[in-house]
Amino acid sequence: DSPPFLYGTHYSTPAFVLYFLVRMHPQQMLQLQAGQFDAADRLFLALDRSWESVLNNHTDVKELIPEFYETDSSFLTTPPGLELGTQQNGTPVGDVQLPPWAESAEDFLSKCREALESDHVSANLHHWIDLVFGYKQTGEEAEKADNLFYYMTYDAALDEQLTSQMDADSRLAFSAQMKEFGQTPRQLFPNPHPCKAQFAIPRQLYACGVNKCGQLGIPTKTQHDTPQVVSGLLGLHVPVSYTHLRAHETPEHLVCRLLLEKKKT
Repeated sequence: DSPPFLYGTHYSTPAFVLYFLVRMHPQQMLQLQAGQFDAADRLFLALDRSWESVLNNHTDVKELIPEFYETDSSFLTTPPGLELGTQQNGTPVGDVQLPPWAESAEDFLSKCREALESDHVSANLHHWIDLVFGYKQTGEEAEKADNLFYYMTYDAALDEQLTSQMDADSRLAFSAQMKEFGQTPRQLFPNPHPCKAQFAIPRQLYACGVNKCGQLGIPTKTQHDTPQVVSGLLGLHVPVSYTHLRAHETPEHLVCRLLLEKKKT
């Protein structure tokens, strides 16, 4: 029998990524959906609708993708000639509806980047690391944190299946499972992760944006440079770069979960 779990799918799958990128890469969505777009009312229509779904629908565990922290906003706008269908209320699918506090798609992404570097995120980042890469990923601590996914998404199950004597049909089924429902990253930290070190970030850095690797673009000099800031920017206090954001709700608290990309050395 399968071990008990709370989530039958994973937070990062091809379908979830293309949910956000259908306007930028419609051909990939057509390939995934056997030549058809998803029903119009199920597409990425508005930020508030997606947010409410993640908070209230236990089967919706999407993560925000790196594009939310970059500078190219084309995934939020429908290009001319792309017909994504008509909603049940008769409204054709157009650009993504943004929050009222965003003046434009570019302004929305800029504010997402600022939020990613906020004090609140910095103060709670280690809680997310514990859930995704740390000691709350599996076992009793994962159960306490309501962080249990289907057992086939975990690294141990993958290693066991790859080293076993699988027949062709079983290997195909296992491959389909990984493709459709995602995979948990390898556990990196067996103990609670410390809180992120704090240091002031020069205002000029916010204007630099995030490059294609999800890393903060850093100029060579700013008028606010200090030894503490320079040491932090050189990597002494910034071991990772941020790429995704989602909300992970537990009965006790709401934790901002940030998917991280390990900083290459």
